[in-house]
Amino acid sequence: MRQVPISLVFTVFCALTSSLANAQTPLAAPTPNVAPTPTLVVNQNDPTRHIYQQLAGESVCPPVGEGPCTITFPAITSGVTLIQHVSCRFDLANTGAGAIYIASLGITNEGPTNLVPVFVFGISGNYINATSYGINADTYLTFTKGQTPTFTVGAQFATPQGLFCTLSGYYN
Repeated sequence: MRQVPISLVFTVFCALTSSLANAQTPLAAPTPNVAPTPTLVVNQNDPTRHIYQQLAGESVCPPVGEGPCTITFPAITSGVTLIQHVSCRFDLANTGAGAIYIASLGITNEGPTNLVPVFVFGISGNYINATSYGINADTYLTFTKGQTPTFTVGAQFATPQGLFCTLSGYYN
């Protein structure tokens, strides 16, 4: 094996490094600092995108013994509607024996119903010797196109009067 003098190695090394240092390299164009264009996104599940809200009422309900007081809302016109809240008020005569036995949101002539709690709202301003009741409840009941929401209040020994309700939720 032949030995290469160190001076030759050093000379070759110096020649290579100086030629690399003097080499002409093309300059790259400066890259501007530009913010990316934002992508607009629509949340398909946003409840405020397709709001559903209906008000309905019944001033005069059936007399005692002839059935509960029922409000029928307009039929659903979209694919699927989710009712998430119900708010109602009604009056009930103070007969001493009057008792509310049902308050529910349902689908006309069909299965599921959601029972909702009732609270005393105060003394009625509309009827003499009556108490006002309120309903302010979250509920989750889905309706499909063509189904009709109903709200029912039933009482024993007294007739609910002035039943008015607002249903709210959203549709898709």
